[in-house]
Amino acid sequence: MLFRSALVRRIDLSVDEKEHMPPRGKPQLADDDLTLIEWWVGAGSPRDRRIATLDIPSSVQVILEGRLQGAGADAPPDRVGMLAMAALIAGKLGVLVRPLSPDGPWLDVNARPVGKGFGDKELEQLSPIAPAIEWLDLGGTSVTDAGLAALEPMRKLQRLHLDELRITDDGLARLSHLTQLEYLNLRGTQVTDKGMPTLRTLPRLRSLY
Repeated sequence: MLFRSALVRRIDLSVDEKEHMPPRGKPQLADDDLTLIEWWVGAGSPRDRRIATLDIPSSVQVILEGRLQGAGADAPPDRVGMLAMAALIAGKLGVLVRPLSPDGPWLDVNARPVGKGFGDKELEQLSPIAPAIEWLDLGGTSVTDAGLAALEPMRKLQRLHLDELRITDDGLARLSHLTQLEYLNLRGTQVTDKGMPTLRTLPRLRSLY
């Protein structure tokens, strides 16, 4: 228990501290990860008990439900249903939506043609097709830091354009769940060097503008 308590203490240190874990320059844990570790250690570090038998606070319950639901997310969405819903949303919002393959459900959504007429409320309306979106272009729209919360269910997102948005370092924190993200465009935003630690938590990010 002393070792595990020391582990939590080191994780919770500032990234600039020598004893901080993971080491500086390595992918860092998200806030949700730290919450789960602290709860697990506080519960006695159980290894052979089912989650249902543990006393789980509501804050941890929300995280666990999201993780457990995501465990079955490898099965692709239904192509026919997803394309039909995408057509309805495209017609309503004026965004461009196209399938990325001839036989899969994965989608490329482009809101750039709508310009400033596409904002946080419109981004929320993409939720029915969120699991199928792999490419998303929000460049030049009026999406804000707060609106980026709508990206959370887009777990398959690989390419994301946020150029020319009025987003800041606070908005980048809402990208921490996008573990499949490979390309990110932040040109013309208010993001500074202080937001870079968040990007280090994205394991597949290879192209950053």
